[in-house]
Amino acid sequence: MRRKVNGSFGGAQFVRGAVSALACLATLAGAAPAVAGDFGVRLGYYGGADADDPVPVIGVYDRLDIPGPLNLEISADYRNESLRGGDLEAAVVPLRLSAVLNLFPGVSPYLLAGVGADYATISFHNELSGKGDETDLVFEAHAGAGLEFNLGPLSVIGDLRYCAVGEVENDAVKAALGHAYDPSGWYASVSAGFSF
Repeated sequence: MRRKVNGSFGGAQFVRGAVSALACLATLAGAAPAVAGDFGVRLGYYGGADADDPVPVIGVYDRLDIPGPLNLEISADYRNESLRGGDLEAAVVPLRLSAVLNLFPGVSPYLLAGVGADYATISFHNELSGKGDETDLVFEAHAGAGLEFNLGPLSVIGDLRYCAVGEVENDAVKAALGHAYDPSGWYASVSAGFSF
């Protein structure tokens, strides 16, 4: 049986909070979408399938302009998850390439989908210490939606995406968790970027 996100901030509350945050951004959205060619910083929360609780995420991104409504986003993030009550920690660095489709000219909602690779390092603590670290590189596919608006050269972007990630299946992790580590989960973020 898989362990799901639990604690005082469960999965349903996580999604409701993220949708509320996006709704707030929608009320602030300007008439024009942010200019593609933005480089910026992203902050958010990630609710992983096997994590004890949702965790903060920090990252960077660059949106590349393609003529028309479609743009590309390249991004890298970092998060550190606690597993099995802190007996394991997973440091995960997802590298992603996303297609971003702006739905309407002059309005700011968008859809995104893409692929990536997650580099995961799992360390063992407490009674499991001494096993060393385990690392793996797993495939990711993700999709979601968001809102963007600009304030002159500054753009603010908020989105919610689901990341389906391959499992980390090495023997030490399986023995500690009772199953392979699943880094899949929901990611809600707010980004600030500068147009160039």
